[in-house]
Amino acid sequence: MPILSSTNAVVGSSSTSQGTTQGASRTTMGKDEFLRLFVTKLQNQDPMSPMQDEDFVAQMAQFSSLEQLYNMNQNLENALTANGLMSQSISNTMATTLIGRTVSVSTDQVLLPADGSTDIHFDLDRAASDVIVRVLDSDGSLVRALHADGGPAGTNTITWDGLDAYGNRAAAGTYQLSLSAKDTDAQEVGAKPYFSGTVSGVRYTDGQAVLVVNNILIPLANVLEVVANDE
Repeated sequence: MPILSSTNAVVGSSSTSQGTTQGASRTTMGKDEFLRLFVTKLQNQDPMSPMQDEDFVAQMAQFSSLEQLYNMNQNLENALTANGLMSQSISNTMATTLIGRTVSVSTDQVLLPADGSTDIHFDLDRAASDVIVRVLDSDGSLVRALHADGGPAGTNTITWDGLDAYGNRAAAGTYQLSLSAKDTDAQEVGAKPYFSGTVSGVRYTDGQAVLVVNNILIPLANVLEVVANDE
């Protein structure tokens, strides 16, 4: 009996050490760890007080349930992965059908041509009495602040003549937009910029389709409207 007690103590210490090590990398016990623990317990049980049949059946039932749950989880993960790949493939294929189409897209960017002006479109959640459209460069510095004396709920347009705050012609390229709007009670009104343009191409970034509209890269999810081609 003293020898058995010594053996059990060694096994218990080893199991505790192993459990501590595994616990650092995993927070739940998998079916393989459960089975190893169960077999170790059978090998080191006290011959004078072996595991009862009821306990043995209960342990096996727990293992069986654990294995079924593990397999169900694996099948679910595989199904989700397959669905994700299928959805991505459909989106990528659909993106190519938009080439040559006119689309309205949600974006905080605007493209200034080498000469002439450009229109900035935006949506207002409700009527506003004052709207400020700030045009920023790539560093976030203010290039020009455009003021509009209000606007109705829905779509609105303000034209940027391409000049900066000092009256100089701004360089052609892409600029960022920052909008703010208030109603007659000086309460903030939601304002979101967008623009319309023709899809000239599709690029793929990390497997995701990105539309090229007015030389600006637009995620497919940002498309608000697609206009049918004129026959």
